[in-house]
Amino acid sequence: MKGSRKEFELDYPLTGVTYPTDYGSNPDYLGQDESDLDFFQGTGDRYSEMDVWRPDVEGEIETKVLYGVTSKEEEEILDAFAPVVRDHRHHSDLKKLIAALSRFKKYNIKH
Repeated sequence: MKGSRKEFELDYPLTGVTYPTDYGSNPDYLGQDESDLDFFQGTGDRYSEMDVWRPDVEGEIETKVLYGVTSKEEEEILDAFAPVVRDHRHHSDLKKLIAALSRFKKYNIKH
């Protein structure tokens, strides 16, 4: 939830972070940590992916999705995670974000 705080219990450049937007996961997508893919839900129309360093995950990268955020929300999220952000990719619209996230889809059913 927006405004909630998460503390990190591992040797990590962040001791914790306060979420500037709603934060949750989508059970249709599987992240690199073998859990549902993490999403920041905002109040705008910007879509992007953010890769963060996670030493406890194979490959040491975890993708988080910024879904429908404003420019200000996006900046706040990136600032909160700045010590561990490794990449940030913008998508011009929702359709392009969904296409990019297909690699995380748990069930690729073709009709």
